[in-house]
Parts: sequence; structure tokens; C-alpha cells
Amino acid sequence: NCTQDLGVKPVGREEIGTLHLLNSRGKTMKCEESLNQIKDQVIAHMNDDHSDANLVYAKALAGLPDALSAEMTDFDRHGIALAVEIPGRVSEVRVDFLKPLAKAEDIRPALIKLLKYARERL
Repeated sequence: NCTQDLGVKPVGREEIGTLHLLNSRGKTMKCEESLNQIKDQVIAHMNDDHSDANLVYAKALAGLPDALSAEMTDFDRHGIALAVEIPGRVSEVRVDFLKPLAKAEDIRPALIKLLKYARERL
């Protein structure tokens, strides 16, 4: 099921690798709601620190081998959305995770597994 008990430690950009989620009320939240809490930080982290991974996702998994750059624009429990620059235009694409996220903390391992999978296809 797509729920989790959230802790009380806030997420900072430097802490994204070990996602600690914030919910001051300590309530159980639905997966999509908890993903929305970390969405801006994850997207910024992927675009600032892992643009190479975004490009691999676009080339290998979105069928855009001529991609010049790729920026993550969104994600949900099923996958990521990328704005991909290809010669002459920008294309909006979606890449699904290998399996849907069960909880927000699954985002990091899901992106790593997806990257390994994509690299095997280049």
C-alpha cells in the first residue's frame, strides 16, 4: 500500500541522498502526498547534480538518442517527466520507473535502478 509514517526531520538539498521526510503532525500520508512534499527538492537535485542521468534516461529509455540535454520537470509514483532538448526543438517525454513507488523514500533507489537499466541499453 502507498502510505508511510513520516519522521520529523526536514529535508535539505544536501540531505536528498538520504531522504528524511517532514510532517510536523506525524500523520500517515498517502504516497502521492508525501512525494509532493519532496518534489521540488528532488527535481532541483536531479537537474543541478545529475543532469547526466537525465540525459541517459532520455537517450536510452525515451527513444531520443540525439538528445543534447534533459531536465526533469515532474515525477509521480509511476515515473518521471523530462523536457529533452533535441536538435531543433524541445520534446516533453515520460519515462516509467521499473516498478511504481510504494513510498516516497523509494524515489532515490528507483532513480538509481532506472539509471542502471538505462545505461545497459546505451
